[in-house]
Amino acid sequence: ADAVGLLGEDRGAEFTTERIESIEIRYDSKKREAYRNSVEEERAARKAARERELLTLAGENSDRKILLAVATKGGGKVNEHFGHAKEFQIYEVSTAGSKFVGHRRVDLYCQGGYGEEDALAGVIRAINDCVAVLVAKIGACPKEELRKAGIEPVDEYAYGYIETAALSYYRGYLERLKIGAIAEVERGDAMIRQGAFVEAGAPASAAA
Repeated sequence: ADAVGLLGEDRGAEFTTERIESIEIRYDSKKREAYRNSVEEERAARKAARERELLTLAGENSDRKILLAVATKGGGKVNEHFGHAKEFQIYEVSTAGSKFVGHRRVDLYCQGGYGEEDALAGVIRAINDCVAVLVAKIGACPKEELRKAGIEPVDEYAYGYIETAALSYYRGYLERLKIGAIAEVERGDAMIRQGAFVEAGAPASAAA
């Protein structure tokens, strides 16, 4: 409505088919090419990082699969603050690689600069089947509560590629198991409220 005026100030006549067809559209081919190149470079860098991390798992003889929750704003990176996340992407990680399996919507934990205890409890229930949660940043209180629930809060991969971070964490996880620094714990099922889970590749309307 703002594009064609206000009520009582109809500007529809300025946007007739004839006028639109007569408009000369100019594309900046150099900018478009530069953007495409930057996208391809980003994809290549992400793939190379993932392949390098996979090589470090070569020779590992383990059939363990773990789930990781990731706080992200997009771009394939661990780039969201735990308290600002409205959903978490879930990755299954094994010696074969990391695979996105879905995402879990949650209530916002940090509101107005303060943490909501009920929201935090809901987040923990929603990712209870995950071994760890990868975040860009996390406060002391939620970090402690996550640890009590057996979920490791991890911020050392902040702003790194998700798949690379997931594989690196998994490699370290296996190493810690080998030396007895940690014990493998059977994770319980996540308690996800209706409509809060979306499986990878499934439309939001199909979420349960």
